[in-house]
Amino acid sequence: MLELSELGVEQLGVVPYSGAARVPSRLQKQIRDAQMPHPRPSSELGAERPVDLSQFSTASDLLLRKRSLLARREDKFILSLEALPSFLAAMPSHYHVLRAAGEAGLTYETLYLDSDDLPLLELGHASSTRSKIRIRRYPSRELCYLEVKSKDIDGLTTKHRLLRGNCAPALETRDWNFIRKHVPQVRDDIRPQVCVRYRRLSFLSLLSQERLTVDLQLHYWEDDREEWLQEAAVVEVKRPPNGAPSQAIRWLAENQIAVSQFSKYRTGLWLRGHLPPPPQVDLRLWRLLLVSSHAS
Repeated sequence: MLELSELGVEQLGVVPYSGAARVPSRLQKQIRDAQMPHPRPSSELGAERPVDLSQFSTASDLLLRKRSLLARREDKFILSLEALPSFLAAMPSHYHVLRAAGEAGLTYETLYLDSDDLPLLELGHASSTRSKIRIRRYPSRELCYLEVKSKDIDGLTTKHRLLRGNCAPALETRDWNFIRKHVPQVRDDIRPQVCVRYRRLSFLSLLSQERLTVDLQLHYWEDDREEWLQEAAVVEVKRPPNGAPSQAIRWLAENQIAVSQFSKYRTGLWLRGHLPPPPQVDLRLWRLLLVSSHAS
């Protein structure tokens, strides 16, 4: 079975980097690998609901290579956990699940970077391209990438990745060269703005160039405040720009699940009080989905 770390280096063309980075003391507690915050025990949150993937075959190495989509269209949907089993039950003949070391779910930790006045968000409103800069960590794989994700006016998403030797937020010259290549207008005062952790299930289509992901247990944290999105899953369909409707898209349409403008980054900014509530979300429902924690 092809390891995800091998895929990252060979297929994406990134180069390992072992350079050390100094971490500002004010960020050490929040970000540094050895001190990354951990979710509260499931007994405090309510046990995570099991997801039955027994009917899914494991995606082959060949299928994994064929479904690498760094330029794609992305459609997101918010699905209740009550509806998730029915959704997954309709997929096994159309998708294989991606497993690593026998496990179907991987934990993602993402740190979004911007200046304090959020100019990258403003640039997204003022120009035809919106860009996000983030550091993404895969704890179980001991991998960390610096990423730039951009979406143009036609909704085409492009992602560029650079493998890093550590997850410290301090950026080295190599990091800056990578960022400025893809976001020339970026300022030199970017710093961590939002931290989010979640569990991702990934599926590869057998019939088309499509990847399907299901994100569960979204967990935001900042100093003594934590928020969890507990009772919903974020479903994302990633396909070529002109891809035909797939089984996942058809099921969601038949069950009247509309495309959402949900953004993990914008939601995190809202939770921090930096943005008004997301207009695409019923605020009363959203607050029911969130579980808050404040350290005593």
